[in-house]
Amino acid sequence: MNITIWIVSYKGENMNKLTKAAIKGYIRSGGVYCPYCGSHDLDEFGQDFDETGIQKYIRCLACDERWTDIYTLKDMTPEED
Repeated sequence: MNITIWIVSYKGENMNKLTKAAIKGYIRSGGVYCPYCGSHDLDEFGQDFDETGIQKYIRCLACDERWTDIYTLKDMTPEED
C-alpha cells in the first residue's frame, strides 16, 4: 500500500511557515513529529474517511499547530492463503 500524506493547516497563514523540505521530512518520518516545532507530543483528535481515503486531524501539544494527514490508497497486494 502506498500512502500519501498531505499537510493542511487549519490556520491558513501557517502553511507559509513550512518549507518543502520540512513537509518531505515529516512524510518520510511517517508523521511522528510536528513539522512546525519538531515535538513528538502529538494528538490525533479525530478522523474521517470516504472512498478516497482517510483524513486524520493532528494537533501538536507543544506549539498548538493543527493539520490534517490525508492517507490515500494507491495500490494493494492480496494476501496469499
